Amino acid sequence: MGQFAIGTFTVSGTTQSLTHITNGFGNVHFNAIIVTEPGPPPAPTPPTSLTAAGGNGSVFLDWDDNLQFGFVEFRVKRSTVLGGPYTQIGTTTSSSFTDSGVTNGTTYFYVITAANGNALESTPSNEANATPAFVVEPPNIVFIIADDMDTYTVNACRLSEPAETDTAGNPYPIDTPNIDRLATEEMLFHQARLMRANSGAACTRSRTCIMTGKNSWERTNGVNATTTFLGIFNTGIRTGFSPLPHATYRTCKNGNSYATANNEFTIVNDATKRGNTNSNGSEWHGDRALEHIEHWRTDHRPTGKPFLMYFGFSHPHDERNSRASLTARYGIINTTTPGTVMLNNAAPPLPYNHLPIAEATGIPSNYPFHPFDHGHLNVRDENLAPGILQYRNEAETRNEIGRNFACVDWIDQQIGRVFAKLEDSDGDGNTSDSVLDNTNIVFTSDHGIAIGRHGLQGKQNLYEHTWRVPYIVRGPGIAPGSHSDALIYLHDSFPTFADLAGIDLPATIDANDG
Repeated sequence: MGQFAIGTFTVSGTTQSLTHITNGFGNVHFNAIIVTEPGPPPAPTPPTSLTAAGGNGSVFLDWDDNLQFGFVEFRVKRSTVLGGPYTQIGTTTSSSFTDSGVTNGTTYFYVITAANGNALESTPSNEANATPAFVVEPPNIVFIIADDMDTYTVNACRLSEPAETDTAGNPYPIDTPNIDRLATEEMLFHQARLMRANSGAACTRSRTCIMTGKNSWERTNGVNATTTFLGIFNTGIRTGFSPLPHATYRTCKNGNSYATANNEFTIVNDATKRGNTNSNGSEWHGDRALEHIEHWRTDHRPTGKPFLMYFGFSHPHDERNSRASLTARYGIINTTTPGTVMLNNAAPPLPYNHLPIAEATGIPSNYPFHPFDHGHLNVRDENLAPGILQYRNEAETRNEIGRNFACVDWIDQQIGRVFAKLEDSDGDGNTSDSVLDNTNIVFTSDHGIAIGRHGLQGKQNLYEHTWRVPYIVRGPGIAPGSHSDALIYLHDSFPTFADLAGIDLPATIDANDG
């Protein structure tokens, strides 16, 4: 067998050999090895549809990316002269960029190019220009709503109303410095209430009233009557009127609300989180709120667009689980097996209106001693709430009140995180970019709760601890530390938001914008 070269040929600029192989029996084989070397990749396609919007000391740029294989980065270039020359001021891998190195009153011209891994750069995008200028930022709106939180968990209310006292006779303190701060810096409404509910699910009616501005008498039919009672963000109510000028965000528990309005939020992160871990408790809602504010800071603040955030919690609704550091603080335990709780003197005291166990009358010690049947003694909250069931004795009641306080404490911590983000939105330690004082904040709950008061546990009653709710308002022009005894309803929130947002009030509402 032999092999010898019989010629050469060229492929892609490379000379190749052609060989002749013989095996001595007259069989001839020709083997050609063809190697193709790719040429250099083409330059990237230029970005398109570049727009520029001036803000206060900044210009926000946005474009269509037209990404290709091998893409590495976009290069942002700026000039103060129409048509350039341009100087590169930054790079990014996203299709937006905020130029903060500008002076108000000066017009800037921009182009964007794309670069790939071979250091090839596209031709420039279209040119866009903007003139940053000082503008008064419109106020933001943060609506904070807890689930089943009564006024007795707000220290500012407990100081002026009958409440549980410690051994020295002082109101038992709850560690809620951020809610306390709200009450100090804002207006506290002492007579805020939900109107009524026509079923045991009082939260559904309450939250629907908030989102529609309709009173609860009109909410008795069709919780999902999407074509009848439109929500604050539903475009149907604004046909022919001004559009909502806010970026809208929502985090809350799942369900028990009004989907028609809820779905109108730009970004929604809803989930029921009543566990005792960061990923399954109030911390989760706090994390989403911080993400929402960060999204607004990077995507909307540069263009002067305010935000409206519905910041809801799953706590302190039962099952009232909280993390270990908080259960220890209030001398209580998380439990799903009532009847086994031992009395702990470190737990909060009994409510001042707790009714004694009526063992002398033959009623079992775990049955509520309410003086009459108010029509709801057999509902779920009075008999099946995890951790308490039908128990009304001292150990169980004090433990459940402590669990309630611990959950409110956890909510308070998340409110503090949001305060910090509003005060220093970019996290650089400099609060000169604070928007806290330019944000309208409302803190409330969908309704109150009994938890041992008057021998009851639930929310299906018309005692003060249940149908009255905390309602604290902070914002531009509101006198710090002020109080009001004016009667307001939760569904007054809707027209107030519409008024603050500068949109026309829809004809479907019947609440008062104050």
